[in-house]
Amino acid sequence: MESGLMTVLEPLDRERTDRYFLNISVCDQGLPPMASWRMLTVVIEDANDNDPQFLQSRYSAVVSEDAAIGLEVLTVGAFDKDVGPNGQLSYTLLTDVPQFGVHRETGGVFVSAGLDREASPTFLLKVEARDQAERGAQRWAVATLSVTIGDVNDCAPVFVPASYSARVPEDFPPGAVVTWVQGQDPDLGLGGQVRYSLVNDFNGTFEVVDVSENLYAPSFSDFAVRGSVKENSRVGTSVAAAVATDRDAGRDGALRYAIAGGSSAFSIDEETAPPPPSQHLSSITAPPPLSQHLSSVTAPPPPSQHLLLHHSTSSSITAPLLCHSTSSSITAPPPPSQHLLLHHSTSPLSQHLLRHSTYSSSITAPPAS
Repeated sequence: MESGLMTVLEPLDRERTDRYFLNISVCDQGLPPMASWRMLTVVIEDANDNDPQFLQSRYSAVVSEDAAIGLEVLTVGAFDKDVGPNGQLSYTLLTDVPQFGVHRETGGVFVSAGLDREASPTFLLKVEARDQAERGAQRWAVATLSVTIGDVNDCAPVFVPASYSARVPEDFPPGAVVTWVQGQDPDLGLGGQVRYSLVNDFNGTFEVVDVSENLYAPSFSDFAVRGSVKENSRVGTSVAAAVATDRDAGRDGALRYAIAGGSSAFSIDEETAPPPPSQHLSSITAPPPLSQHLSSVTAPPPPSQHLLLHHSTSSSITAPLLCHSTSSSITAPPPPSQHLLLHHSTSPLSQHLLRHSTYSSSITAPPAS
């Protein structure tokens, strides 16, 4: 190199190497040649080649609806690898809402107006961070802030409609309903539960009864229930017990069960939960000898009917009692609290008489005539 002009041979990146130290030497063409050297420091100046970056792309926060104006909710921090004005950031709230603002220099999001959860329970805010480059185009980045407004008991119940009127005859019986009133409260939780009372009952002439106390949803004791049954099990075999409870009282706490989906091969008692395994009707046995007081129940089953006796006092499963009869009467000893159920069918094995008892009982069929 004769001119001493120094050029760049590879791309430079100030963020990786901001300066270079070069040893420059020069020599003449004499004999013997003479030389000299100097140290040259090359400083790389910054160019605005980096976008701002947020620490997170999405932020979330919860603030109470009674928060004071000026309360800082969250700071959305960002950085820029550039230096000088190229790396200085300013923050702007892109979402045009009066309830929130952002500090231009720090990125702190604050409450700028009163909050009302009943009117606006959530906010989705977009915050921009932009560098302050003086030459060339400025660069920016955007982050999202989700703000959930927490509820406070700040709303009074209101009647719908606001006033009621009713007429009753003077011979109206005690306990008869005069009218229905309904109140609403938009608050959540206990703050939104409404209770009714009479300010003036005219010396006990009237009373108000709360009929909207169904406050709790039913819940199962277990998230999942597992049961097993053999493939050759008879229809009616108990598989599992799925027990739910409801903290409401009276009719509000009465439960009705149903199988929502899965298979039509199973059924569930819709009014009461299945009993625990220790109480399952798990024994099908022959009746004991006729040693009890008998009362007669007659029915006209066809010759192909069968009787199935189900006892709940045993813990083993044996073959069912099949009584073939051509007689037109069946004698059995059901106490007053027991139930006798007769099913008709044309199938030889589908006619069953199911009898539930908590003690020994018997069913006898007279001999064929």
